[in-house]
Amino acid sequence: MVENGDLINSCSSSSHIFIHDGLSASLTGSFASPGGAGVRGLTVEIEGNLVSIDQGKGQIYVHSGVTNTITGSFATPSSSPSGITTDNDGNLISADTNSDHIYLHNGVSSTITGSFHSPSAGNPAGLTVTSEGNLVSVIDGLFHIYVHSGLTATMNIYMK
Repeated sequence: MVENGDLINSCSSSSHIFIHDGLSASLTGSFASPGGAGVRGLTVEIEGNLVSIDQGKGQIYVHSGVTNTITGSFATPSSSPSGITTDNDGNLISADTNSDHIYLHNGVSSTITGSFHSPSAGNPAGLTVTSEGNLVSVIDGLFHIYVHSGLTATMNIYMK
């Protein structure tokens, strides 16, 4: 993920979040994930706060900016969370590998406003939203990419 020109990534095996200087290998910071059980997804919400998902703990954490300071957390709606992003209105979208579902949240909260089954039998892992408001999902293990029609299960484009 790139935020303000800096690359932010995580390592699920070391449970750390890393901040790079631009798109380089130079680190400007790192910190342990708040759950300590395996970061599986990162996004920056509309107000500039990092949101991380911990697969082992089943928790979503809201950070103060891009720091290790936690301002809030809540349980994921799934048993095996695997990816998060936000839409253009600041609503959180999360994915679950066990149920193959994608969940739409009300803001960055535990309140679910909708969900739908992933377009393919597979584990939705990577999520992002285009500037046009279309969800893009990546199916782990199948190497499939789906471009949805808005925030729905309907697909515009399928790539293999």
